[in-house]
Amino acid sequence: MSIMVQAAELGYATVSMSIAPQAERVANVRAVLNLPEYVMPHIMVVVGYSAPNAVSSASTNFWDNAKIHKNTW
Repeated sequence: MSIMVQAAELGYATVSMSIAPQAERVANVRAVLNLPEYVMPHIMVVVGYSAPNAVSSASTNFWDNAKIHKNTW
């Protein structure tokens, strides 16, 4: 979280990506970063500039009443 807060203060955009416990993701990150077996990557934080016309998921309407179930499935 500290990385993401500091990046925002410097004007960068960030995205955190879950790695563990998905075995394939863990293996790929270990291979790319040449990590030893005793190091378990849990998350990766990507830091950069967002596109000027980017639309974040926070500003997109994903609401679908058909997916809402009340007291039943």
